[in-house]
Amino acid sequence: MTTVEVLREAAADAFGQLARACEGLAQPQAWGLPPLRPEEWLNTDGSVHGIVLHVAGGKKAFGSIAFRGGELRWRDIADELEAAEKTWETARTYLAEAHRYWLDSWAHLDGEGLRAEAPHFSGQRWPVWRIVQTVTLHDAYHAGQVALVRAVAPPSDMPPPSAAEDVRTHCCELPNW
Repeated sequence: MTTVEVLREAAADAFGQLARACEGLAQPQAWGLPPLRPEEWLNTDGSVHGIVLHVAGGKKAFGSIAFRGGELRWRDIADELEAAEKTWETARTYLAEAHRYWLDSWAHLDGEGLRAEAPHFSGQRWPVWRIVQTVTLHDAYHAGQVALVRAVAPPSDMPPPSAAEDVRTHCCELPNW
């Protein structure tokens, strides 16, 4: 098995963990907010819905910036998130679409390209292997977070705060805005 094949299997496994953590959730559970103190921030509002959209937006950003010449800018991703955040079903559909986009963005890689550097959304350049590994670990991290939030967040009939507004607030200073 080649290194690229190992990275692809690891990416599939981590995404599978995230997908399984979301299985069977009804919209009120996905919209539930865990009890957080005002100073706590989990890269999202803390809802499963918000976590899923955060992961999806990250996949789009990493894929676009590192491997597709920045075809999507953060403001484009914010617009996509705004459309996807309407329901739990549209959020999960967007996550699946973002995962396909991510995998397609680095489908061309071979072992030689893993040490090359590619743009990171911060404006720095990172080794390609590190970019791929970061997105994979991000999926696995948030899979565990989803499992915990499922256990502690009370269901809600109110949509959580906007993931699109999170991106507009926290990513507007980034080079690929």
